[in-house]
Amino acid sequence: MRKKALLPALILLALLLMQACGEDRTIEYRDRTEMNSWLYRTFSENYLFNSSLPAESSTSIYATPENYIGSLISSSERRGGEDVSLLFYGAEPLPLTYGLAYDFHAGDSASYLRVLHVDPASPAAEAGLKRGDWVVRIDGVALTGSNSAILEETEELRSHTLTLAQPVDTLRGEPLLRETSTLRLGAPRALTAAPVEKDTVFEIEDKRVGYLLLTNFETDANRSEDFYGTYAEELRATLRRLAAQNVGELVLDLRFAYGHSLNLPYLLASMLAPAEAFGRPFYFLAGNQQRGAEISLLNAALAGEGTRLSLSRLFVLASRRTTGGAEMLVHCLKPYMNVTVVGEKTVGHDLHCEIYHNETYGYGLKLATGEVFNADTANYSSGISPDIPLEEQDTFLLHMHPLGHPEELLLKRAVRSILYNFGDKDGIELPSSARRRED
Repeated sequence: MRKKALLPALILLALLLMQACGEDRTIEYRDRTEMNSWLYRTFSENYLFNSSLPAESSTSIYATPENYIGSLISSSERRGGEDVSLLFYGAEPLPLTYGLAYDFHAGDSASYLRVLHVDPASPAAEAGLKRGDWVVRIDGVALTGSNSAILEETEELRSHTLTLAQPVDTLRGEPLLRETSTLRLGAPRALTAAPVEKDTVFEIEDKRVGYLLLTNFETDANRSEDFYGTYAEELRATLRRLAAQNVGELVLDLRFAYGHSLNLPYLLASMLAPAEAFGRPFYFLAGNQQRGAEISLLNAALAGEGTRLSLSRLFVLASRRTTGGAEMLVHCLKPYMNVTVVGEKTVGHDLHCEIYHNETYGYGLKLATGEVFNADTANYSSGISPDIPLEEQDTFLLHMHPLGHPEELLLKRAVRSILYNFGDKDGIELPSSARRRED
């Protein structure tokens, strides 16, 4: 009898507990569900690929926002093997970097890093690293594919000891290296830089050839000042110097250009495009069906006095690191002028992102909202292929000249094409009269 009386009581208790758990779950997960609902609405209204969104009722509304966003991102937005959209907490994070670009080589006798570029305001520059350096150890450990990656963008504030080497011979095309010294690489940090890292003018025969090393095409949202202010004036001042020296040919070095600004390529194109291009489309920014498309016309007034170069063609040095705004500049100028690309195929990052903030919960969302097309309504999602393929990280290059040096491999090849219009002649040397003028 006691067992029969106990059973209804247990059932009633279980029902009360289930009801209580349901109420607690609603309260406990309210922040998540409200945040995730905001994410879904923002994607639905603004996401370029919103037609691929799942029904909201089929999403995991109780997931953490970091996991929830994964159910909304379309594979169509992947560029360079990575998703473009991302969720962050607080202010949009600037990546921490040591400020160097390099290639890793796994050889039979030794593995090494070859330094290709060093940001002049970076921990790498402060440590004394230079373009062309050979690194064979990190913190005393021989290099592998995995430990070399710790020198890329990171969230860890770590310093490292790097062991440098020099080539003493070659074996079947592979350099034999002798360790020579060590240096201390300081902790990574966020870097901000002007778009122009270096500008030079070469006088070669009867031609004046300008050289611009552009690295920072950073997202506009990362800069607090008005773009058409200090930042743009730095670029205008550089172009005025070139115009004052009657530069008739220009080489843009975009091998290490990062960032996805729309404004910087738009402004620079206004200085480089021929006069007949003004008033015509520079780019179309296509959004989803609700947002439609935006059109930006080339505008001579943006350039400012004394900045425009009278160019009929443009030479661009590119690499597999060239991305975003730099690609946009090249791609959107092509309908209006002869653009010759020397180097490697570029990344293919043709998407524009906007930043949305949820003030209640402190999250920010960087969202792919548009795709860039040029005046011929062509995009560059598969990258820009070089007209003259050339890889500077070839291990046969035992010495690398500084960027902007007339004997540097890619620059020399571009100048050769400027001087000689009858194709690729590897045996041709630049005239001994070639000299460089730096400002």
